[in-house]
Amino acid sequence: MSGNAQDAEIKEIMKSYQDRLMKIYNHFSKEAWIGAFASFIAGFLGNIYMIINHTLDNDYLDSFNPRIFSIGQGRWLWNICGVIITPFNSAMFSAILLMFLFALFTLFLLDSFEIKSKIFAVIAGIFVSVSPVVCCFMTYGGGSFLFAIGLPFAILALREYDKGVKGLIIAALCSLLTIVGYQPTIAVLIALFYSKLTLELFDEKVDIKKWIIKFLKVFGLLIISVVLYVITNNIAGLFEENATKFVIGVTTKEVEAFGYEAAGDASNLHLTYFVSSMVLAYKNFL
Repeated sequence: MSGNAQDAEIKEIMKSYQDRLMKIYNHFSKEAWIGAFASFIAGFLGNIYMIINHTLDNDYLDSFNPRIFSIGQGRWLWNICGVIITPFNSAMFSAILLMFLFALFTLFLLDSFEIKSKIFAVIAGIFVSVSPVVCCFMTYGGGSFLFAIGLPFAILALREYDKGVKGLIIAALCSLLTIVGYQPTIAVLIALFYSKLTLELFDEKVDIKKWIIKFLKVFGLLIISVVLYVITNNIAGLFEENATKFVIGVTTKEVEAFGYEAAGDASNLHLTYFVSSMVLAYKNFL
């Protein structure tokens, strides 16, 4: 092959990759990209002390191998991420990956809500990645990114749920991955749907009947997600013995001594637990 032919082939390959990148770029609004960039930069600068001068907490032991405790705590997605990420993991790498996840969430968020103000996009990006919660996540060292692993799935569920049967199935799976990434993230999932549906009510062209159908669809989606969470977590619990052999020598009794008395409960859940918990929460609220 001549030099000119090789150059032409290289140019063709580069053009192909450039077209793909431009397709991805054009898929989202300019404001969404600005917000995502602001989120990443602000997150890195705002948490640079934690990144450079790493302060550990009592749970840092878990960060050496993200698979430890994850099934017992109801976060089987950590096992998958642990297998993929652990060979390359470090506190610095995990912190950068955490910032990337927040930036990705910001990108999806601003595009989904059709934000048109660049100033608001920047402010939103900063608020997403600069908070005490992010700093708290970083105290988990090499496992810090795992606490935000479900965020992009939460916004994907919002984007897909109203796109027919296929979209509803994708939304259910994304909602499941949101919960098994880190259970408190379900609050973000609910807040996203609540905000989207509430904003639609302020639209003068809103069709109340269609809105009610959307509301019921979201309500059903959340219930299905919780049911899937219980089922998949119990299935994952069948492999708990092998998944939590604790390669660094931690035993179940030692885990309990560290304060993880309920570490194995999440892999043995029942739907009645959620019902009783909701009733108890309602009574305490009153």
